[in-house]
Amino acid sequence: MPKALSTSKVTKSIARKTGKHGPKRNKPLHASSRDAGRLSRAAARDSRVAATQASAQKARDALIARVAHFHALAVAAAAADDDACWSDDMLAAHVDAFVGRAGPALEALARARRDGRPATAEELRMRNAAEREAKELEAGFWCPDVRDPEARKMLREWKGDWGGLGTVKFVRVRKDGAVVEDRWPPR
Repeated sequence: MPKALSTSKVTKSIARKTGKHGPKRNKPLHASSRDAGRLSRAAARDSRVAATQASAQKARDALIARVAHFHALAVAAAAADDDACWSDDMLAAHVDAFVGRAGPALEALARARRDGRPATAEELRMRNAAEREAKELEAGFWCPDVRDPEARKMLREWKGDWGGLGTVKFVRVRKDGAVVEDRWPPR
């Protein structure tokens, strides 16, 4: 979570105004005072910024996990000296495997649940993510391009952070197997 910059600045400003050794040093703020209002506005601003950053980070984490999956495939292929045989069909097969990865876990969660009981929160979250990825696959699944040797090299050199993805080349893979070049960041 981000550091509360504005709250700490306002608190410091109020402390400076009341004085370290002055007569107001141990008195709490009046609830309707200007300083109390400044402090509450700063705290509200910090919570809004933290919520925005948390939602952005959550969206980034899903995309980073996707790129990390293809990064692991590229590294494994390079280690096995199987680096030259990437095609559109192979990329589409890897995308299908990535989209269907939650199937066995969803089935296990459904079997573990008693008859007549509603789905657990984890099962609903996984099902929604799987549906979202399947819907994206129909329109074009955004993933790193592993067909080009230079693009694979850049993907293998990726360090796992969001900022380093600017050097990686991306494509969209449709359900029918068509591969279309795309840009960074995804839209």
